[in-house]
Amino acid sequence: MLKPCLACLALLASLPALAQVTTATLYGRIVDPSGAGVPQAKILILNEQTNARANAVSDPSGEFTIPFLTAGSYTISLEAQGFKGQKQTGVLLSAGQRVGAEFRLELGNVAEVVEVSSSAPLIN
Repeated sequence: MLKPCLACLALLASLPALAQVTTATLYGRIVDPSGAGVPQAKILILNEQTNARANAVSDPSGEFTIPFLTAGSYTISLEAQGFKGQKQTGVLLSAGQRVGAEFRLELGNVAEVVEVSSSAPLIN
């Protein structure tokens, strides 16, 4: 009876330990006023405490993913040719969190920036 129990313990000990996740992931989609994805949009995310930066470019359907972000408060800046820039401050990311969002860009000059200071919460 003891042998099967030892075999179970040996099997459990050989499994890799589950690592604690200490970073967050931001993913989303950038769309135009009609809801179509905006390809080649530039995404910059800035940690407001450490000034650490991460960049991404949206794919042909307007989607992007930025993994391995440390927990903290972030500013997200978006720009694409033919659209007004967009800036959202105070986006809180927690360790282990996967946050999704859809950003709607307005037609206009890139030099114009739409600043979002309060909005609906991002999707977890």
